[in-house]
Amino acid sequence: SCCTRLVMSSISHFCVQHGGHHPIKRVLVASNGCGATKCIRSARRWCYETFGDENAVTFVSMATPDDINANMEFVRLADEIVDVPGGPNFNNYANVKLIVDIAERLKVDAVWAGWGHASENPALPTALATKVPPVAFIGPPASAMYLLGDKIASTIIAQTAGVATLAWSGTGITLDNTRSGASGAISEVPQSKFDAACVFGAEDAIERADKIGYPVMIKASEGGGGKGVRLAQNAEQIPGLLNQVKSEVAGSPVFLMKVATECRHVEVQLMADKHGDCITLYGRDCSVQRRYQKIIEEGPVTVAPADMKHRMEQAAISLAKAVGYQGVGTVEYLYSVTDGYAFLELNPRLQVEHPVSEGITNVNIVGCQLCIAMGIPLSHISDIRRFYGENPADSTPIDFSVARPVPPLGHVVACRITAENPRNSFKPTSGRVEQIIMRTFPHVWGYFSIPPGGAVHEFADSQFGHIFAFGANRQQAIERLVMTLRELTIAGEIWTTHDFIVRLLESEDFQKEKFDTFWLDSLIARDALQDMVKKYVPLSTIIACTATLMSHQRRLRMINEFSDILERGQLPTARQLETEFQVELTFKGEKFSLLGSYLGDGKYFIGLNESRAETCICDLSDGSCLVHLDGSSHTMRLQEDPISFRVFMDDEIYIFDKDNDPSLLRTVAAGKLLKYLVEDGSHVNKGDPYAEIESMKMVMTLSSSENGVIHFCKLEGATFAAGDVLGEFDLDDPSLCQRSVPSTMVFPPDLGSPRAPPTRSHLLLKQMVSSLQHMVRGLAPPKNQLEATLRQMMPEITRKLQDHQMPFIKFRDIMSTYSAYLPADLNDQLMRCVDKTTQAQSGMYITMLASKRGTPPHGRGMWNGINSFNEFPVEELNEIIQEYARTQWATEHETDTGMKLLAPVSLLLEEYKNGLTGYCSGLLKKLLEEFCDSQMVLQDTDSQEHRVTTLRNKCHGESDLIRGHMLAHKQVCLLYTSPSPRDS
Repeated sequence: SCCTRLVMSSISHFCVQHGGHHPIKRVLVASNGCGATKCIRSARRWCYETFGDENAVTFVSMATPDDINANMEFVRLADEIVDVPGGPNFNNYANVKLIVDIAERLKVDAVWAGWGHASENPALPTALATKVPPVAFIGPPASAMYLLGDKIASTIIAQTAGVATLAWSGTGITLDNTRSGASGAISEVPQSKFDAACVFGAEDAIERADKIGYPVMIKASEGGGGKGVRLAQNAEQIPGLLNQVKSEVAGSPVFLMKVATECRHVEVQLMADKHGDCITLYGRDCSVQRRYQKIIEEGPVTVAPADMKHRMEQAAISLAKAVGYQGVGTVEYLYSVTDGYAFLELNPRLQVEHPVSEGITNVNIVGCQLCIAMGIPLSHISDIRRFYGENPADSTPIDFSVARPVPPLGHVVACRITAENPRNSFKPTSGRVEQIIMRTFPHVWGYFSIPPGGAVHEFADSQFGHIFAFGANRQQAIERLVMTLRELTIAGEIWTTHDFIVRLLESEDFQKEKFDTFWLDSLIARDALQDMVKKYVPLSTIIACTATLMSHQRRLRMINEFSDILERGQLPTARQLETEFQVELTFKGEKFSLLGSYLGDGKYFIGLNESRAETCICDLSDGSCLVHLDGSSHTMRLQEDPISFRVFMDDEIYIFDKDNDPSLLRTVAAGKLLKYLVEDGSHVNKGDPYAEIESMKMVMTLSSSENGVIHFCKLEGATFAAGDVLGEFDLDDPSLCQRSVPSTMVFPPDLGSPRAPPTRSHLLLKQMVSSLQHMVRGLAPPKNQLEATLRQMMPEITRKLQDHQMPFIKFRDIMSTYSAYLPADLNDQLMRCVDKTTQAQSGMYITMLASKRGTPPHGRGMWNGINSFNEFPVEELNEIIQEYARTQWATEHETDTGMKLLAPVSLLLEEYKNGLTGYCSGLLKKLLEEFCDSQMVLQDTDSQEHRVTTLRNKCHGESDLIRGHMLAHKQVCLLYTSPSPRDS
């Protein structure tokens, strides 16, 4: 078998058997979100494969009130939860003292810090090591973490080891050999050399940047994940950007580095044990970045030749061994086809994108972390042995300096799912997530940090999901990821990026690998992704379907309000009986004023500038709706935020702006106001930054949208919710407040029915009669369209009611469905009877034509001439059924069963027992009785309270029936208020 399960009686036995010394049975997870979720899931898989018990290791997880209230997934997965204070991470997951106290109090064997928070703080492993007994840190030792985890120190060490680096504020600084420890590993970077590479203040930064050459990166040495890094194009930008970096990673030293253009971000996955062995798990390409935050990751690296990749891997191993590194880490490079590679940094922790390496090597990296923390050598870890082509059940030594791993199993492409708005500069959003449906394809997997019904809160990381696709090659992996993202449904109060990522994956540049680390930012800057939309949908279709969706949702709210009011014993108002809804949509500066009228059976009449469209809508089980227009169907969802409506229509998103006043400075996400960048009452120009805010652990600059004098209404340090007003503008041009202009667009005149109309005449008649019934119930087109609708409908209804073939057509339609279930001889008798009558009618018609008597007269009203032909043989058919029941069905059970099968036929015979005239009279009577039933019960009193009481008794408290009667009465009163002569 390619996968050998090792089942151990206990973790202690497993640890000793594999050369370890510190069994780990209880782990404190000092992280949240995706990190905690991935850790617990991967560790449980390793436990099951190793011990046959996924709960072999107990996981204790820290959790803030924000995470618990947001229903975070890791809270559900953990065995034990320990409450910690909420708010920013220095109160909880980054609070070293708190973590150590919890670890000691709950007697855990190890702490897993994941990524972010305290994962790169050397104080954490240092403090854990002092406890008695010591608590293992699942990560590198403090000394290596300090040296390589800090971007400044690691770059100095890289220069010392001879690894190429970019020009930076510490260019040329190296360490003396006398600074190496007894083991040969570098033990420290002298403070004087460290300080020499730092920048202190704006003047120092500008002076060094002039020497390096612009553009330069301003970077916090303790930053990561896109935080604490800004790009400065010139000296004027440095003071403001330097302050942003310092605010985003408070207390961190800062340095400058030359910006390398036309480069790829390539990284190598490291793994080192406590016995001096260090290996790599191939590399990853993470060049698709937005503001230095990775968006798409893939592996193995395809842009560099094999010898160059091997050199990068060996350089990473040399760097790790130089400082005695242990655990899992990542060495990041910038790679250029022309200039080779240059060291960027070493991350002394597990990275978010590590599952890419797991996918191409079949190594459970989290499981390996646990083994390394127990002191187990790499050569004794089953996944590593398998990776090197060895028997995973053995423990023979492996010389990793000469051994070669198996080739990559294939290619993996991954994308991060974040709660960010890709159409508004990727600003983070927060709120509830009602639905997450991931319809997976073969070789695609993923995980989310929140379940459906959870939330992304303002202190959480914006990433809440990660999806990975494996393929035999890069193209196949891309295709599988695209298909999965197209089928991914995320509904709630947040924005997401997955539809945006689909466009990236399908772009020609990505497919042909014509991109670098600035590619995505350049696409965003010139709004190029809007041109990648493949499917063209007419604007009139988008407008009509959106108006239908919004009218439908408002109607459902009115129905629910009506029921709630009745349950409370209160009186409903006319508002809860509305069937017409004014809808205003603003799209790209153009305002569309529409009227949506409900016609029953999910049908809507949408009016726009004297034009009309008929639509039909039905609710789907996943919360979306299916809207039919002009014979086409569209799956739709609507989400609302403080500044816009988002309409998800098929595979696209359409944004309808609310009528926002540009003189108001509104926030788009919850967060904290850090500081204002201009004085209150200052004049600012369009594009000028006026404030810095912190939202979801990111520091962002707010810029003016127009020219004017600014007045603030919140204090620095205040928190705010999405949509809150930070200040007001006295606009230089007040006319800008009138942003949208009324649209003159009309719907195309050739729009057909929402769905394909029935082709059989009896079904078409049924549809039209149903429309008449809805009109009687008060569900009619707008008053100015009602007469035209009736003028078009009534002649057609009259013609079909006069059609003597109608009952024959209905009968044959019924028999086509039920004949297979009827006794064959009974079926033959019924069909022969009808066929005989039909033949007789045909003969009569031919005789009439031959004698030139013409067609049956219609001159004296709709009923004249209806009985000129032989009637439908109702009596004969009834006799056949009764005779068959009497002679062939011996028991009462057989008779009941047979008559149930014949129920549709019996109903048809009852309808036509008095011929066509009787059927038409019965239909008219039914409509009039329904009309009178709705009207007469409410005619006796003008008291709304008495009307409602009467209807409660009549309808036995059924709110839908009560509303139906009240709606019909209200609509008739409105229709005949001040009638015109034509209305009368």
